[in-house]
Amino acid sequence: MEIILPYFIAIALCGLLLYFLTPIAKKVGLVDRPNDRKRHDVSVPLIGGIAMGISFPLSMLLFPIGLESYRILFFCVGALLVVGVLDDHQDIPAWAKFVTQMVIATLLVFLDEKVVFFIGDIFDTGISQGLNVFAPWLTVIAIVAIINAFNMIDGHDGLAALVTIISLGSLLFLSTYNGVGQEHFFFISLFITVVATFLIFNHSSFVGRDRQVYMGDAGSMFLGLIVAYFLIELSQRGAPVENFGIPAIKPSAVPWIIGLPFLDQVSVMAKRIMKGRKLWIADRGHIHHFFLDAGFGKHLTLALLVLIHGGLVIMGILGTVFDWPDWILFWGAILVLLLYLGVARLTPRKIKTNRAGQ
Repeated sequence: MEIILPYFIAIALCGLLLYFLTPIAKKVGLVDRPNDRKRHDVSVPLIGGIAMGISFPLSMLLFPIGLESYRILFFCVGALLVVGVLDDHQDIPAWAKFVTQMVIATLLVFLDEKVVFFIGDIFDTGISQGLNVFAPWLTVIAIVAIINAFNMIDGHDGLAALVTIISLGSLLFLSTYNGVGQEHFFFISLFITVVATFLIFNHSSFVGRDRQVYMGDAGSMFLGLIVAYFLIELSQRGAPVENFGIPAIKPSAVPWIIGLPFLDQVSVMAKRIMKGRKLWIADRGHIHHFFLDAGFGKHLTLALLVLIHGGLVIMGILGTVFDWPDWILFWGAILVLLLYLGVARLTPRKIKTNRAGQ
């Protein structure tokens, strides 16, 4: 009962917060309003990040384990949530969010020692490729990139939550498969529980339009931070310079575990650069927009994107479990990215051509 209780508390607390914060959010204007890019019909409360950010750490305290190792992570989560909520309410400048993300990533790297030292034998030389003196700052960039990747994928009901559940679910499986400590199991499984609770309120099919909520930037950045943290933690446990365990996932499998957010982020950034647009200005260039503009319904779009993401994550799982060569996993991910970039570039043109011919 001592082990199960935190999960029930997390579900109840997250659900109650989402329920009772909804009218408050509408009163204070903490809502996502419809516009040319956002096609929902009514203003939707942006309280998912707040509810998850409160219910998760409080429920974690109920586990019979020490949380000292997560002290810096929880501080970073709190800081990111504060900035995220401010942005959801007032649209703070993009540079302020970026600086906050950089500071948080720097704290994790230099205080919590979450550093990507090696990325695997990607050149098939028999030696795992190290990042040497560049490792800390490349890790900072990677953390910020993952945070923003999950922030950018959050544009379709249920997508960011399901993508996170699948990616973290794979980490939960692989960490258990490789015998990583129970602390990580409790953390990841409880976080998945909280995200799943939010997902119920995120989809209008479950709660109706009046009770639907979004996670907002606070929530999506929260998800990205947790995913980034455990990707580093579980992929670097067996780095060649260390001798304190077996990695739960191969470093070269990380792009596959990130999956859809990785492909979408690189594609969107590349298109904005090519068109001379500012990188931080949102548009309708994301993968879910392609499906919707092509005539797919909301539910079918969600199902297809989840299947695509699931397929990518499965490749990362198989590559780790069966110890596929690092160069196959790494360059295979690059090949998939290049193919996706090509498809993403051609698809909008075909949609416009088909519409013009109708």
